Amino acid sequence: MQYKKAFTLIELVFCIIIIAILASIAYPYFSFNKNDAKIIKLKSEVELINSSLALLRNQFVFNKNLDFPKILDEALINSENQKLFYCSNTQIQNCQSVNCCSYSVLQRPIIASKKSWMKIQNTKYRYFIDAKNYVDFVYNDEKIFLECMSKNCKDYGF
Repeated sequence: MQYKKAFTLIELVFCIIIIAILASIAYPYFSFNKNDAKIIKLKSEVELINSSLALLRNQFVFNKNLDFPKILDEALINSENQKLFYCSNTQIQNCQSVNCCSYSVLQRPIIASKKSWMKIQNTKYRYFIDAKNYVDFVYNDEKIFLECMSKNCKDYGF
């Protein structure tokens, strides 16, 4: 009877233990949390909104129009499925004062939901990171800028 050389059971157990130890050490370096992805998405959306506002501010100054609108959209407060940072053509055409939606900040709106952006006051917006954590922003019509107003702004890099 011929015996073939093979791994013994104890060698296989040691290999599995070594792989498990290496995986447990490497996991924190390679794991990417869902909240981290939402924070990155939030940062990119805020930068997109602020750069659009800067472009509009420059267009207003170039045209010597200093009546910057006081609101960014006509979305309902605390309502889902509303178009945020966006004005339709009919809203823009019907606007006769600075307290209405006279220009569209974004080409495509951000749809309000309890899992992302929500309008909480006329010029205040909230971004939900998860069920317990959120970041509040306010539109400053003097600076023409969307500012972070939460206590945890520094935690998220704002």
